[in-house]
Amino acid sequence: MNGTFFKENMESTSVLSMCKFEILDDLSLRNNGLLNIKKIEDFAPSLTVLDLSGNKIFSVEAIEALHKLKNLAEVNFNDNPICVHKHLKEMVIDVVPDIEVINRETLKEAGH
Repeated sequence: MNGTFFKENMESTSVLSMCKFEILDDLSLRNNGLLNIKKIEDFAPSLTVLDLSGNKIFSVEAIEALHKLKNLAEVNFNDNPICVHKHLKEMVIDVVPDIEVINRETLKEAGH
């Protein structure tokens, strides 16, 4: 997802909503300059792993969007402005209670 079109035209994942990847379970959107992940569930509803590291995500709306990803087990926000929020981990757990890994930190073993 590092093409020129993507870099110049994306501030969110909403342009990707014209595609739908029903069986995609691991997605890396690292270093793409994303500001948010609006409607990510529309194009990748089966995600279990989502890497958003190295973007420009600063709003808690990105965390709220995670609750729509019913299978999400791992998310990485490292190197985003939102990481300065001292309650980031707790906010993610609130919206995705079964999350197993946040920012590469294992919270619980898979399947528990």
